[in-house]
Amino acid sequence: MFEHCTLKKIKDGYSNRNTSKLFPTIEERKKWDSLSDEVKRAVLSNAKRYEDYELHVLTLSMYMDYFKTGGRQTYESPNFERREALSALTVAECIENKGEYLPKIADILWAICEESTWSAPSHNYVLPDNADVHVGCLPDPDKQIFDLFASETGALLAWVLYLLRKKLDEISPLLARRVEKELQTRIIRPYLECDTYLWMLYVLYDGVLINNWTPWCTSNALMTLLLTENDEEKCVKGIEKALFSLEKFVATYPEDGGCDEGPGYWNKAAGSLFDCLYLLWMVSGGVLNLFENNPKLKKMAGYIADVHIYEDHFVSYADGDEKCGFMPQKVYQFGKMTDNPSMISLAVELYRSMPTPVPLQWNMFNYLQGVFLCDELAAEPERPKSLEDVYLKDLNIVCFREENGFFFSAKGGHNGESHNHTDVGNFVVYYKNTPIVVDMGVGNYTSRHWGAERYKVMTQRTAYHNLPMVNGYEQAPGEEFAAREMRYFTEGDSSYVTMDIVGAYPAKAGIHSWQRTCGLIRGKMVQVEEKGEFAVSSEIEYHFITPQQPVLCAEGVILGSAVLCYDINNFVCEWEELELDIRLQGVWQNGLYRITLKCKEKYKTLYEKFVFLPI
Repeated sequence: MFEHCTLKKIKDGYSNRNTSKLFPTIEERKKWDSLSDEVKRAVLSNAKRYEDYELHVLTLSMYMDYFKTGGRQTYESPNFERREALSALTVAECIENKGEYLPKIADILWAICEESTWSAPSHNYVLPDNADVHVGCLPDPDKQIFDLFASETGALLAWVLYLLRKKLDEISPLLARRVEKELQTRIIRPYLECDTYLWMLYVLYDGVLINNWTPWCTSNALMTLLLTENDEEKCVKGIEKALFSLEKFVATYPEDGGCDEGPGYWNKAAGSLFDCLYLLWMVSGGVLNLFENNPKLKKMAGYIADVHIYEDHFVSYADGDEKCGFMPQKVYQFGKMTDNPSMISLAVELYRSMPTPVPLQWNMFNYLQGVFLCDELAAEPERPKSLEDVYLKDLNIVCFREENGFFFSAKGGHNGESHNHTDVGNFVVYYKNTPIVVDMGVGNYTSRHWGAERYKVMTQRTAYHNLPMVNGYEQAPGEEFAAREMRYFTEGDSSYVTMDIVGAYPAKAGIHSWQRTCGLIRGKMVQVEEKGEFAVSSEIEYHFITPQQPVLCAEGVILGSAVLCYDINNFVCEWEELELDIRLQGVWQNGLYRITLKCKEKYKTLYEKFVFLPI
């Protein structure tokens, strides 16, 4: 994808380097003062949340708690809050230019410099010489842990120096020097001198998945380097290294551009790839334009529009959230740079559904995009949403839509995907922007999500997706457990997908075949047809996850504005309200229910049909 970007072109781009082509520093008052009152109010409102913010020590016990309990929030929550406060106060100071926020900004900068590590406890293995090996419950003082959050912290501090350097020097020139020393020690030197961090992709091991870590860490390393390092040789080397890693990352993507990590990670996968390319484009004055003639990049960008449902709701396969807090302005600019009208349409809808025009983020690059693209995006007219079918052939995902009616999506794929759930054949149904049956997404991460107990976690299991169980067996994890012969087709105004999901289940389940065929019959219904053959007469039960309070009726179960119809003579229907953690509660504020339909008889050959009808 980037093979045309030769060393000469990189050097030409660097020779045209001008960081003033990025975002304005606090001294460039014209650009800050010309922002609309709406944008200024949003930025100041974000900062107001931290008016009374007090720094608290990030203790050894807090760090070690992860290794005792498996919970990540004890250390991560106050750690992230510190960085979010710094981001909010820095941009507010650029708006106000009164010095009001500077003392607290300086305190936070100093406190972050004093931290023993910038990494998360759960990543206490991202070391240069023994990658992917846990070394204990404390960071090694002689080795730099270079993880997602260390890199994000480095980029944040680099942006604060870029925006406020002269103001900070008025407090003390030693403050900026201290920050620069930490950036060199923790980010720049490890990035330039070491090739063995797994996410760099110079050294690969069997079983290691290439995922969002590569563009996420690379984008932050690149920002830190280009914002604070003046040595041309180092910067050129850093750009070369970034493009090497990104080339490898993009090569793992299918031609349809689909993100197997799900929409929730798109922002840090294809989205961080965009951050890298957009940064290079900006800082080089357009000389390094890696967006041109890049159809695969356009598809990787457009994936997020493909799996959009409405407003800020997305199909939440894998470890995703059904509600994704993307910065609309970033989606907008990515759409512009890849000439993708569907992304611009999505950005407009996202922007108009947000409670604030500029959501706070501690990724400063994205936050500044939000600030300086806000007025342009606000002026964009609303565009009609495409109702064309989406078939991501390589990723095995379909999305069917109709105007003011049903939305349907289903996935095939395999059970060895990045951030995998055992969910081959899963589907979701919405009616008039109301969720009927859903993929619940993922809850708060714990140590259980990354080890032998991953598929004992509720959100990862087949039994908590819209899928059958046979003889008590759920699907099995691993790439070899996959859908077979997935096919998309249309008949008149109706759209269908069919697949055999037998390959996703272990052999001991005793399934010979299981053909699941789903269709959107526009203007009428969504239907799911099941045909199964088994080695012996088998016990079958189906599960459906819904945020609607189930109500039994003569046809089946009422789920809000739709009814799930089935042959009530064949099933015993039960349901339970699920226990949700804080992350899931934030998405499904009215709770979630799991409906279980147990077949009254055992079957050696099965045929069932489920139909979703509007009420």
